[in-house]
Amino acid sequence: MTITTAQIRGARGLLDWSQAELSRRTGISTTSIGNIESGHTQARESTLAIIRKAFENSGISFIDGGVRQHEQFVQILEGPDANDRLLEDVFQTLRDTGGEILISGLEEPKDKNSDAHKKLAKHLDRLSAANITERILLQKGDTNFVAPKSWYKWVPKEHFSSFPFQLYGNKLAMINWGPPQKIIIVENNLTAQSFRALFDFAWSSAEIPS
Repeated sequence: MTITTAQIRGARGLLDWSQAELSRRTGISTTSIGNIESGHTQARESTLAIIRKAFENSGISFIDGGVRQHEQFVQILEGPDANDRLLEDVFQTLRDTGGEILISGLEEPKDKNSDAHKKLAKHLDRLSAANITERILLQKGDTNFVAPKSWYKWVPKEHFSSFPFQLYGNKLAMINWGPPQKIIIVENNLTAQSFRALFDFAWSSAEIPS
């Protein structure tokens, strides 16, 4: 289904997004979005698909003649492959629109020859190819950087939690390494917005690694 200009405006209204915010999430200029919404520009199907994906990633459904916001959805991943499934969900959620993953409480795999390190390196390569970046909060002094160093900041030891979370699209993944390994994914726009605001606050006061 091709989305309409009215549905784009309605979806922005439900999420309380400005045109600038939609631009940030899609890579489409604010001017182009304004022209699409006003009807001054006939958008390509590929452009509308990008806009639609960005909204759907943030909990919006497009229905005949309108839009609606998803109810909260909770998914639990368990077992030794839980983290592999999480990384796949992260990639599939953002692959068509690009975007940013916010990560806190992480400790990267130290052994460069381990399967975990190799899987992570492969995951980071496909993120970069899809124009997906990360911001990662580490404990101060941790210099085990697997991703580009510019993606990391340090938080003081007393404020660092080893119970990590990843925030991507409108999904919050909370990770318990176990055993058994368990990951809880909450898909809800308000939850994601709240955690994003807290993360941004922590990031603004975090230290750039030396």
